Amino acid sequence: MTRPPARTGAREGRAMLAGLAVGGLVVFAAAALAARSPHAATFDGAAIRAFRAPGDPAVIAGPEWFGLLMRDVTALGGTPVLTLLIAMLAGYLALHRRWGILSLLIGAVVGQALAVDALKSLFDRPRPDVAPKLVEISTRSFPSGHAASSACVFFLVAAMLAPDLPGRAARGYVLGCAIFLALLVGMSRVALGVHYPTDVIAGWGFGVAWTALLLLLARRLRAPDQRGSRRQHAGMARR
Repeated sequence: MTRPPARTGAREGRAMLAGLAVGGLVVFAAAALAARSPHAATFDGAAIRAFRAPGDPAVIAGPEWFGLLMRDVTALGGTPVLTLLIAMLAGYLALHRRWGILSLLIGAVVGQALAVDALKSLFDRPRPDVAPKLVEISTRSFPSGHAASSACVFFLVAAMLAPDLPGRAARGYVLGCAIFLALLVGMSRVALGVHYPTDVIAGWGFGVAWTALLLLLARRLRAPDQRGSRRQHAGMARR
């Protein structure tokens, strides 16, 4: 007997989210182990220096616009910009009375921020000192909060928009934009000298895993309501 397309699609969606959650945790664990390796330390330092101008490590290599871009792009993963984005999205969800998704959004963002702070205290990794830092920063280095927050928020926004988009191409485009922005934010943290690449990779992995797990939980909590609704409609149809 062939399964209904909607049920097959839901199962594929759960499998994809589970794969992202496991993959993100594996990436985070691998980055955490690599961060303690002397070989990774060599790679981390070389990656930061590669972004700096020869003979002047206080300047980002390349055209002037690239350095300005890195300074501007990094703000996309910072608390002020992400808070503004979340506030606008929360207002939209509240206007449409989508309280469940609104709760998921707030829980995901707040929980992710608290978890990253706890991980920073646990790993207690100092900030890079291989080149001058081009922005002021005072917290610990591992994992990157900007990378984790951008991965979490952009992935979550893409996941919320995807069901309302027509066609797989449109959904793929939105997801691609989310990935591109998260990658750009992470790269800017290395270019500015405030994070090692392993910090950023760990942040990406954690942000994706955290969001995928919450989306899986949301699907599981929503499933009983949907089954009950289908039974109710079926019962009314038989009357």
